[in-house]
Amino acid sequence: MIDLHMHSTSSDGEWRPTAVVNEAVRRKLTAIALTDHDTIGGIAEARSAAKDTSLRVIPGVELSTDYGGTSLHVLGYFVDDECPEFRARLELAQQARDARNPLIIERLNALGIAITLEQVAKLADGVIGRPHIAQALVSAGAAKDIRSAFDKFLGEQGKAYFPKKRIPPRAAFKWIHDAGGVAVVAHPRTLRYKMPKLKYGDCIGRWALEGLDGVECHYSGHDPATVKELVQIAKRMNLAITGGSDFHGPNVRKGVQIGVGYGSMNIPDSLLDGLVEAWRKRHGHSASESPACLQ
Repeated sequence: MIDLHMHSTSSDGEWRPTAVVNEAVRRKLTAIALTDHDTIGGIAEARSAAKDTSLRVIPGVELSTDYGGTSLHVLGYFVDDECPEFRARLELAQQARDARNPLIIERLNALGIAITLEQVAKLADGVIGRPHIAQALVSAGAAKDIRSAFDKFLGEQGKAYFPKKRIPPRAAFKWIHDAGGVAVVAHPRTLRYKMPKLKYGDCIGRWALEGLDGVECHYSGHDPATVKELVQIAKRMNLAITGGSDFHGPNVRKGVQIGVGYGSMNIPDSLLDGLVEAWRKRHGHSASESPACLQ
């Protein structure tokens, strides 16, 4: 069993990369991908933690892009976390996130909530994001939990929401490809929450022409009908089928566990073969070659 979508304290997760790896080992997973937001800062630690285990750690990332005025996340797998150009590009994405944070704090202050960016920074171990601001809101008594902090203040309909400057999906695909990786659209179901009339086939087909390599079909928030529909589309378009829990820790996404999501998810090892094949196809590798992390 594998899990190709999870976060650590390097972005907005609650656990350090080592703790994420230890839990994956405890659950007897064979491979995981650490996919922190706009950063590859936790990969080296995760790789080191898994060194004397049978767990394979795939270097990954989750990039925020703009699609039709709303946020679309793109996952990158097999990226070279030592690539200087990729690191520089991620720094640009982090700067956009950093520019938004004080604006959100300013709006919260205007609402009478006395928290500071310095307080929020103490809650982060890497990239500062909205989940850290949510934790500060809970600590200040302005929200009962992280979910309600997003609903009331930080989500797209929240009183203190401020949009982040995002790149288009095709730019994210290129960033990932230039770093030696493959690009996968994350949790497509979230788009339909915001765009009820959205047709998966139309947008995924457009992204495939722009460089998309796969679709995250199996996901904690996807019901069986959504999984079936997305798998059919991915197969029809010859795209890799992936899946992941989107684990952030016990409090950020309550109930979501590594490997099993809300309890019933089971992502087979065989899906990794399809992702590797997409990597070979994208970068012209032979059938005998595999990413270094899997060797």
